[in-house]
Amino acid sequence: MAEQGTVNPWVVGSSPTSPAMKIIDNFITQQEQEDFEEYVSATNFPYRLYRSHRFSGEVDQRWKHAPLQMSHHLYEAESDQASPHLPIIRKFTKKLEIEFGKIQLIRAKVNLSFPYPPMMNYEHQVPHIDLQYDNGDPVDHKVLLYYINSSDGPTYFFDKEYRVTDEVYPKKGRAVIFDGSEIHAASNPVKNPFRFILNVDFKVV
Repeated sequence: MAEQGTVNPWVVGSSPTSPAMKIIDNFITQQEQEDFEEYVSATNFPYRLYRSHRFSGEVDQRWKHAPLQMSHHLYEAESDQASPHLPIIRKFTKKLEIEFGKIQLIRAKVNLSFPYPPMMNYEHQVPHIDLQYDNGDPVDHKVLLYYINSSDGPTYFFDKEYRVTDEVYPKKGRAVIFDGSEIHAASNPVKNPFRFILNVDFKVV
């Protein structure tokens, strides 16, 4: 088992080829992992139903199958809206500040997805970059994905032709940090009842 904070560039079921991608197991302590999962699972931590991808403009028919997911939006810089639960991610932003120095939070949310009958063979969701301008160019940012629970349903990464280049499997306590220009997509769990993830978009300033 990896010690807290150790970087595992090669992990079981994951083979990152991008030198800019970091996979860190036990990103936070074991107790913090338990506390965070318990917090975001509590009945007073509300979720709303969203599509797993919000389309802008004409929908590419290849990706029109985007399933639904439950999300809790913690922060959105564009609208300057923050959830009263935002302080729970301070432990994550502190770790990012140790790694990158001063950062600016752009967006943070918790996503909860479930098995989806039309996609029971680990088909990926819509390939995307989290933040982009109206012309499609990526906003300068980095992404932290933190797996709240161990589950099936890997995160896929793609080249510009939408060919899969990397897969990272959800493991409780695992964090994946990568450049915001990387095209990626989640997939729904098949064997597990749910897949729980924290998604943080940030800029190094």
